[in-house]
Amino acid sequence: MGVQCTPGAEDYLSEIIVPELSAAYPGVELLIHPSADMRQGFESFVKSGCALGMGACLGPDWDAVRAQAADAGLVCEFFGSERPQVLLSARNPLAAESALGPEQLARLKLVCYSSNPTPRYLSLFQGAAGRVPNKESVVRLVASSDCAGVFTPSGVRRELAEYRGRVRLLPMDVRDDAVQSVVHYLIHAPDGALRRTELCVLELVRRYPYAEA
Repeated sequence: MGVQCTPGAEDYLSEIIVPELSAAYPGVELLIHPSADMRQGFESFVKSGCALGMGACLGPDWDAVRAQAADAGLVCEFFGSERPQVLLSARNPLAAESALGPEQLARLKLVCYSSNPTPRYLSLFQGAAGRVPNKESVVRLVASSDCAGVFTPSGVRRELAEYRGRVRLLPMDVRDDAVQSVVHYLIHAPDGALRRTELCVLELVRRYPYAEA
């Protein structure tokens, strides 16, 4: 069976769900397909033939995403939400704090993605430190400099393990409207339309949300 997912969910499925599925149902293969931007519509999910999708959107977009799913005859379940946090080098003096407020953030330069050189929360920081093409480049630059990156905890789970002791992820103590939460969701056909194995996989995923609800 297939699962269509956003990049952050791919690691989660590979590390947690696939081993459990293999142990419980020998011979059942879970195929993970990269997702198109499901926030723009669910036609690609329907056409893919996948039984389950995992996606993410900004909190203010959640109601619209759920309505789009319903229009396509799909069920969209809230899976969890999390606020973006600041990634710092462990050598940065600010890494000793429990959270970073506006004054502390204003002392940091933010590493941005080339595809999004001016994120909404850039105004909280001193300015942009540079633009890099991907997440791995951001983490590598942060680990070796005084710059900062912004990620959701689930989005850098693998990198935090790889760079253990070299970087630290800290909450931002700022207004709720300054840094919007990310909502993670599951997308699938109504339970009654799913086959037994597909329902079992859905239950496995529901049991292990990878973001704090």
